[in-house]
Amino acid sequence: MTHPASWGKDQVECAIKVCGADHILFGTTFPVFYNWMSDGVEFMKTLDITEEERKLIMSDNAIRLFNLKV
Repeated sequence: MTHPASWGKDQVECAIKVCGADHILFGTTFPVFYNWMSDGVEFMKTLDITEEERKLIMSDNAIRLFNLKV
């Protein structure tokens, strides 16, 4: 997911509910629009999701999917 203006809070929360937080990665479109990258993290803080779901989306899914050694 990224934070383009076409996806608001309701749409992202719906995607998380339908698909599951374990199937969503946080991403950005930088360098296309700087504010999509810079506003994305703040936008994630506004979502009505659990801290576990937020952590999956923001880091844990990428660590698992890409087998990162962190």
